[in-house]
Amino acid sequence: MLASIYMQHLTVVSLLAASTQTVTYQSRPDIVKPVFNISYSTPQLALADGSYFVGVRGALPTSLNILDANGDVVYWQPLGLDTLGPFNFRPQVLNGDLVLTYWTGLTAGEHGYGHVTILKQDYTELATVTAPGLTKSDFHESRITRDGTLLTTLYETKINQDTSTVPGGTIGTTILDACFSELAISDGNELFHFCLHDAGVPFTESYHPINSSELVWDWAHPNAVYKDVLGNYVLSARYMHTVYYISSASGQILWKLGGKNSTFSGSGTDFSWQHDAKFVGEGGRPTSDIAYARTRRVSLFNNANTPTEHDQIVSTGIVVEIDFAALTATNVANFTTERVEQITATSQGNFEVYGADDLPSPPSKFTGGGLVSFGNVPAFAEFTKNGTLQRIVHWGDIDAPFPGTYRTYKAPWQGYPRTAPDIVVRQHVLYVSWNGATSVRKWRIVQGDNTTTVLRTGFETVVALDAKTEDKVQAIALDYADNELGRSQYVLASGLSTEIGAVLGKGVPL
Repeated sequence: MLASIYMQHLTVVSLLAASTQTVTYQSRPDIVKPVFNISYSTPQLALADGSYFVGVRGALPTSLNILDANGDVVYWQPLGLDTLGPFNFRPQVLNGDLVLTYWTGLTAGEHGYGHVTILKQDYTELATVTAPGLTKSDFHESRITRDGTLLTTLYETKINQDTSTVPGGTIGTTILDACFSELAISDGNELFHFCLHDAGVPFTESYHPINSSELVWDWAHPNAVYKDVLGNYVLSARYMHTVYYISSASGQILWKLGGKNSTFSGSGTDFSWQHDAKFVGEGGRPTSDIAYARTRRVSLFNNANTPTEHDQIVSTGIVVEIDFAALTATNVANFTTERVEQITATSQGNFEVYGADDLPSPPSKFTGGGLVSFGNVPAFAEFTKNGTLQRIVHWGDIDAPFPGTYRTYKAPWQGYPRTAPDIVVRQHVLYVSWNGATSVRKWRIVQGDNTTTVLRTGFETVVALDAKTEDKVQAIALDYADNELGRSQYVLASGLSTEIGAVLGKGVPL
């Protein structure tokens, strides 16, 4: 059933077929990762620093992937076959500490019931969180707030609803209401709860028709929630073509951006089937300034298409400036690949503006540039601050049952695994790697009485050994100051493992 549901998302999107090639490593043959196929690049424009965070599902093993600028592995973790995911694999900040978060669970149609896992920088589990009751956390959103809480979308079933005001509607319709919750990470306690229908939004504002073959009407489709510095909430509802701003004090909708009943007019309301709406450019500003500001900016990924309603309009990342005095919304930035490739994402996707205050940010000189990820299309693009396209990367198989990734992120990351480095020798050639270790700059190779230090080269470093001796070999990980981080087990130069001598990482920075 899942395959049949998601096969409808396989709308074509690109002039370039994405690579299906994978790479494996001698020291970690279990790792199977996507390969970056760069279809367009401008080498003269420096990319923002940081790693890419990609949750892979489909033809490749379901896995968490942190990848460097060249697509080489930084960290890889496989997930079980008994779950659909991962969704929303990303770095976040929780109480001042870097963490990783991702959703796994089961799906029913185009929403899910599952939980959010939070990992520490040593890749061990810190917490799992889900909404209380029968309606578990949905996969569309899992965002940690500045208050150390978790925002998650919910699809709540409500029966006997009067939808007679819309074509095909009846008095006894079962709907999926568009809801979200703010949860305490420590115990999952619900701190705030909101549903669009309960807030009085009429069914007539939906662009998604009632289908007689569907038992339940997903009328609004929530797919992003964001809590701003004022404590209020931004909710994106895909099927409404609307971004809602909701008071945390009253639960009332304060304004609507886009859709059939927009509070504002102008070019900034011209988006549809969107994802990933949030405020941008407010990090470090006093709360009082934001509370009384005449203008604020919202970023979002404008899909402009669905699996059933698509005009091959190129999907873009946009920034909208809202003027509260003039009640206007203006599209002030459009991040698009249109002049190079016509990429159309019919589902999923995100737009990250570098320097936004809800993610660890690349260096400040890159603030304002960004990354557009094309959701069901396994591709992403990067841009400078002024919207100049820097490169387009294809990384997956568009013909896979579950192509693409829900969202792709780019941010700095420091990982300190508690494992030991992995080492293998093949015909007097040593291969060494350390999954998730970001501080390794050199490898000290000890073979008998001989010691050689080499620079780390990507995920796996290859070193030719002295073929004249069968002495045991060990690799020692060093940081930039030659501090020892961990040791591999000993391996004979013949390739036989001794299974002794390993020194595990401490799981913390030096």
